[in-house]
Amino acid sequence: MAAADDTTAAEDDGWVVGWLFHAGEAGQTAGEAGEAAGGRSQWVVLDARTMAEVARLSLRHHLPYALHGQWVPQYLGPPLPR
Repeated sequence: MAAADDTTAAEDDGWVVGWLFHAGEAGQTAGEAGEAAGGRSQWVVLDARTMAEVARLSLRHHLPYALHGQWVPQYLGPPLPR
């Protein structure tokens, strides 16, 4: 993801984002890993310049490998409490 003001930002000014899946031991199915080792997904944010971890969000479950998303400039969710 590019920095918010990409008109003056350096080429590597932004973040690298992605999903991690923590499976179980070798030879386990995803379902078995989910039961035995937690089988959970994490959303990780890295600084694009240094590749240092900036943030990590742990979910209570795993996300399917075929999950896709789209970035939009505005919030599209339900109204936020004020």
